[in-house]
Formats: sequence, C-alpha cells, structure tokens
Amino acid sequence: MRTVDPQALAELVKISEQARGEYQAALNAYDAANALSNSGAALIADQIVAGKTPDPDWVSRYEKYRNSTDFARSIMIQKYDEYSLISDQLLEAMQKPSAGATAEGGETNNQR
Repeated sequence: MRTVDPQALAELVKISEQARGEYQAALNAYDAANALSNSGAALIADQIVAGKTPDPDWVSRYEKYRNSTDFARSIMIQKYDEYSLISDQLLEAMQKPSAGATAEGGETNNQR
C-alpha cells in the first residue's frame, strides 16, 4: 500500500490554503465588480423609468463595469477550479496512511 509523506502532506495543505485564499480574493473582486455593474444598471434604469435618455457617460461606465464583471467571473472560476483540484488531491492524500504509521501487529507500513 502506498503511503503519504507527512512533509508532502503538510506542503499540500499549505498549497491548498494558498489556493483557497486566491479563490476568495477572486470571489471578492467579482462581487465588487458585480456591485458596480448593478449600480450602473440601476442608474441607467432609473433614467429610463424617469423618461430620460440614459446619460452616455453612465452607459459607457456600465459597459466597462460589465466587462470587468465578466473578466472577474472568469478569473474566479479559474481559481475555483484550481482550488477544487488541489482540494481533491489533498483529500485523496489524507485518506492514505502516513509513512511510518503502524498497522495491526505493530508493523509499520514500510515493514509490510
């Protein structure tokens, strides 16, 4: 049976934590970009509801916000995929016995 080196497992935990942090940062960026996009859309909608022609400056800003939101979403998805892959690897590694762990009868995995 294959075993996991505790140091390698610790490094994988560290990498997983870093990937989770990157995903969280990307999620926060997406949320911020989406909030700006939604506020721009709300301002434009208010102008339309009031019977006014939307301010071209706000329409331009909205388009930029929307593009930023789309970009942030793609980064967020990429970071989630990376984090998910690393988490799967970590889970798989954690399910293997550690090197030097004793089996029944007092043998270590390496002695079997």
